[in-house]
Amino acid sequence: MHRLSYIIFLSTYTQAVNSRLDGVSSEMSDVAHKGDKLSDLVGESEQPIVSTSVKIVNSEFDNLKETWRQRHEELNAALEQTTRFQADLVGILNWLQGETGSYLHFVTI
Repeated sequence: MHRLSYIIFLSTYTQAVNSRLDGVSSEMSDVAHKGDKLSDLVGESEQPIVSTSVKIVNSEFDNLKETWRQRHEELNAALEQTTRFQADLVGILNWLQGETGSYLHFVTI
């Protein structure tokens, strides 16, 4: 895949994932609220199960968000490194073209 189209793909993908995480984040507050309501409706023996389940869901979502944040940072660092590498290659190619042109002025033996 061409570098620019790949970067556009990654950017679009990142925006889509961020949008989905934002949507789920707003729903996570509903989970806690509904968990509280459910705890009120069930017997005392089931309340710890409901509470534990809600805590697990919240914890797993927090882990997911943290993993995504780390991967996003790694992706951005890799893209920056790729951009610097490409700029260095372009610089080397430009230098090489200039040097090749200067050798053409030499007299052949």
